[in-house]
Amino acid sequence: MMRKIPIRRLLSAVMAVCTLFVLMMTASSCSLFISGAVEHVETTDLNGGWTMSRVPDVSDQGSDLSKVGYSTGEGWFNATVPGTVLTSYYNAGLIPDPYYSDNMLKLDESYYNVDYWYRKDFEVPSSYDGRRVWLNFDGINWKADVFVNGNSVGSIEGAFIRGQFDITDYVNVGEMNSVAVYIHWCNSDVKDMPSFLCSNSWDWMPAIPGRNMGIYKDVYLSASGAVTLDDPFITTDLNEPDYNKADVTITTDVTNHTDKKVSGSITGTLTPNSGEGKKYKFSKKVSVEAGETVSVVIDDITMKDPDLWWPNGLGDPDLYTMNIYFKSGDVSDAEDVVFGVREYSYEYEASDGEQTSEDDMILNVNGQRVFCRGGNWGIPESMLNWTDKDFENAIRLSKEEGFTMIRCWHGTSDFPAFYKYCDEYGIMVADEFWLNGPETPNDTGMFMDNVRDKIKRIRNHACLAFWIGANEITPPGALDWKIAKEINELDGTRTYISASNSDELTGGITYQIMDLEWYFTNGRNVGFTTEYGCVNIPNIESLRNFLEEEDLTLSAISNDVWDHHESDNDQYGNKQFDKYVSWIYDRYGAKGSETCKDIEDFCRNAQLINYETFKAMFEAWNVGMFESTSGALLWMSQQGWPAVVWQTYDYYMEENGAFFGCKSANEVVHVQYNYATGEIQVINNSLIDYNNAQITAEIYNLDGSLVYTETQSVNAARSTATDSFNLFTGGANLKNNSSLSDVYFIRLKLVDSDGNLLSENNYWRGKQDQDYTALKDLGEASYSASASKEDDGESTVITLTIKNESSNVAFATRVKAIRDNA
Repeated sequence: MMRKIPIRRLLSAVMAVCTLFVLMMTASSCSLFISGAVEHVETTDLNGGWTMSRVPDVSDQGSDLSKVGYSTGEGWFNATVPGTVLTSYYNAGLIPDPYYSDNMLKLDESYYNVDYWYRKDFEVPSSYDGRRVWLNFDGINWKADVFVNGNSVGSIEGAFIRGQFDITDYVNVGEMNSVAVYIHWCNSDVKDMPSFLCSNSWDWMPAIPGRNMGIYKDVYLSASGAVTLDDPFITTDLNEPDYNKADVTITTDVTNHTDKKVSGSITGTLTPNSGEGKKYKFSKKVSVEAGETVSVVIDDITMKDPDLWWPNGLGDPDLYTMNIYFKSGDVSDAEDVVFGVREYSYEYEASDGEQTSEDDMILNVNGQRVFCRGGNWGIPESMLNWTDKDFENAIRLSKEEGFTMIRCWHGTSDFPAFYKYCDEYGIMVADEFWLNGPETPNDTGMFMDNVRDKIKRIRNHACLAFWIGANEITPPGALDWKIAKEINELDGTRTYISASNSDELTGGITYQIMDLEWYFTNGRNVGFTTEYGCVNIPNIESLRNFLEEEDLTLSAISNDVWDHHESDNDQYGNKQFDKYVSWIYDRYGAKGSETCKDIEDFCRNAQLINYETFKAMFEAWNVGMFESTSGALLWMSQQGWPAVVWQTYDYYMEENGAFFGCKSANEVVHVQYNYATGEIQVINNSLIDYNNAQITAEIYNLDGSLVYTETQSVNAARSTATDSFNLFTGGANLKNNSSLSDVYFIRLKLVDSDGNLLSENNYWRGKQDQDYTALKDLGEASYSASASKEDDGESTVITLTIKNESSNVAFATRVKAIRDNA
């Protein structure tokens, strides 16, 4: 038996939301740092135009550096903002490409691992006259002291907290002003958290000189009136079981930054992003005493038949935008908040069937069970160089793979575009904080300030499914209790799980390549696993992007340069890279005295092993869907560094065999073969029951001749894995069928009761276990291709039709789009 729990309420007696308002000092005559709202009535971009220098090379202080016209001399160069120190060095032409060959290793870390100065002259627009002027930093790694026009205006502590400074009294509106930022280097050690811990190296990326310090998110000015809105939060409570009505609650802090009482109104509109459907308006009168912050609750909105946000494959990820503003005469402050109408709930089941809140979790969205399929993301790009478009492309690829979830490992994908596109593409997020191992950060106060700010920043995102305290360990000391308390008070709509591998979740199943049958037997653990992976060599074109010609040979594989790009079997031995390489030879490369001809042949064979392995990992987890399993997340699906491990598309966003294996296994409705038992099964992750569907299994020999075919009806209920017939027994008799060639092909088709194709799946098998060397006997296929193009003004869709014109089997055909530079 199972029970549904809306949210996990640890220590609920002491975590109840009881703070309704907080008194603050007046900000009319002094600078004030606020960790809070960052969108105001008017903003001015301050990205670009910065210079930087190592602190050891500068003798002047912030009071001098932040004066207009300060003369920068030797040691200063153009800085990339947003960006990191090492990115700035590269963009300024001072270092070679750190990603190519072993260039990163050749950099002298002691030179870059120091504090840095950033400075910029800027103009405050004349339209800011008579208003409060704010200087905003969305993210600096790691600590920073900020100076404006010779004045210290405050500091920022932690890589994941916003910095907002009231600089009204320090700037000249309509004139040039200056800002200087002193950034403190950290070792990206657990003791220094929160920072980018893996910048100090992990088993999927090298250490980054400078440890990704810098102004790595946006910088801008904003203007407001006397009163500001701080982090408005919108929640939707859906009725059960129909989920056709949502009670809406809006909460926001309202701060008066003057020495006089201000009265006005909070007004806003909820608008569907689709442009269709009903809009909802709200308004509430508010009075705020001088220097006071009050919490305002608006809870009289009911949405009827709202557009619901659904995870990928279950429906459209519909979104709404709340425009909210405070008005006292003129508009003083305004924000746009994107949100989704959805409701998360959680079921728990112990492996022995006992009811408990501490065992395997099944996630529900809008009352529907969701099988969580996806992968782990570390730093999206190892030097934090991604644009918003890069985030969109990667998350779109995740959607195409049939993924429903990304784990934000160590919280290092914490960028606005990450959550924005997960919202838009229906990818749920398991979000994590910045803890690894048993050590407690030196400054737990700083750590918790970052925790609170992160919760406030991302809690409106529909994609956020649950919170994780730490990677593979319960947060040390009192941090576990403190994090849970803040999540309950500041969010209260999602569950909190202390560790990525305990109780509700399980940890690393394997990180090395295994026999395909293993995934369906020993490898199919119980529950929801957060780490499950395999080595993955990319296509040859990608290898050429980061390896020199001398390293692109079979004899060079696993040399020092390959090791630098993560082929090394590290101290844990979890990769077993050499095993992966040997299996490429054993399964595909060797035939008699032959081996892989060259590195191109080796990479082609690698894609075959990538495809079948990654497909098997997900299909094995499909077998026990919602009976013994509820989620599987790859280690890793996204690679932030040019590497030869743990990816489904590579650093250059080139899809490899693993991508297509995942895409096949994670179809919403999927027909599959069990390598261990021979069972044919239908996996139905949709909201539809498919009664009287038909499965057809066909077996072909290497020459393309049909050896066996069988068709059976099946009733495939939603959220269920349904067994059908078995290919080890009966007419197929795969275990003892003498008519099969050394390598043969299995093709499965599933159609609905009207004959519409729901799923097609293909396998190749060897009579001698996983010996596929007979594939070398396949004759060469010849192809014809035709293409059509549709252009709607915003996007172009090219439909390519490929036909095998030969009598030979066309196996593992690769299609690649190449830019025409002519």
